[in-house]
Amino acid sequence: MFLAKRVKNLPGDLFVAEEWSDYRRAIAEHTAIVDFEYSYAGTDGGIRTAMINGKPMFDEAGNFLGHLGAASNVTARKRAEDELNKALVDAEQANRAKSEFLATMSHEFRTPLNAILGFSEMLRAQYMGPLGAKNYEEYANDIHHSGEHLLALINDILDISAIEAGKRSMSPEDINVGDLVSDCVHNIEKLARDKGVEVLLHIPEGLPVVQADKRSLIQICYNILSNALKFTNEGGSVQITAGQQGKEILLQVEDSGIGISASDLANITQPFSQVNSDPHNVREGTGLGLSIAKSLIEAHGGRLDIISDIGKGTTVSVSLPVSST
Repeated sequence: MFLAKRVKNLPGDLFVAEEWSDYRRAIAEHTAIVDFEYSYAGTDGGIRTAMINGKPMFDEAGNFLGHLGAASNVTARKRAEDELNKALVDAEQANRAKSEFLATMSHEFRTPLNAILGFSEMLRAQYMGPLGAKNYEEYANDIHHSGEHLLALINDILDISAIEAGKRSMSPEDINVGDLVSDCVHNIEKLARDKGVEVLLHIPEGLPVVQADKRSLIQICYNILSNALKFTNEGGSVQITAGQQGKEILLQVEDSGIGISASDLANITQPFSQVNSDPHNVREGTGLGLSIAKSLIEAHGGRLDIISDIGKGTTVSVSLPVSST
């Protein structure tokens, strides 16, 4: 059918409306009409949506005859798309509201928590004189340790909220991955010794630098190392290796811990997810460590990969692009 002639005969001002500009241009310039959509009122007063596709037709002399094609009723599809878009907008608004609430409440928690930590530290150090009974000193230590743990949880919530809201500030610089990883390993050595876990570090000399936010890279490394230690029992080991593969630096943390099941592995990097193969052994933490690490790695153009076997251990791999400078 010749659509140009049929559509020009539509009633009222429909054809001259602004939404028809692309269609009119195709007719005037004798070009193809591709997936052109327009709305119109149905016999019941409801709004309908149609889609037009047509190709220009010419006679043997090259004279333009019109467009040959068809108009399809796509009202149902259009409504489904509109409902999906609305649902996505609503979900994004709800997620933003959640992130803002978490960030606000976390900030509010930090003020009294800092006071608790400060006063408990004064009690532990007995700045104002002896506490008296030995139990008081133990209670002060318990208060301080619990406060530090709570502050770490709050900081995790603040981090994930800032990352999700796109408000995490970054200051990229050239970083020697080997030096940074060595510093992170040094900071967890005491924790590893106390738990009876051997830490092995294999970092070659001369690795190229990566362009990254140093604070974020430290957080990525520390979160992955802490997670490996958390799920590795006494007598086990955590091995850290690094090397260059093409235009990427590959950092791997391999532990001999409890491992992760295939069903848990699919969700392990989701916020607030935790893996625990022993239901009687409750693990501390928010379950945000790997989620934060994954988000920060992807913000640097890298990727996080995890492979694991129950009872054999887990290997976490971090790939980061080498600096182009």
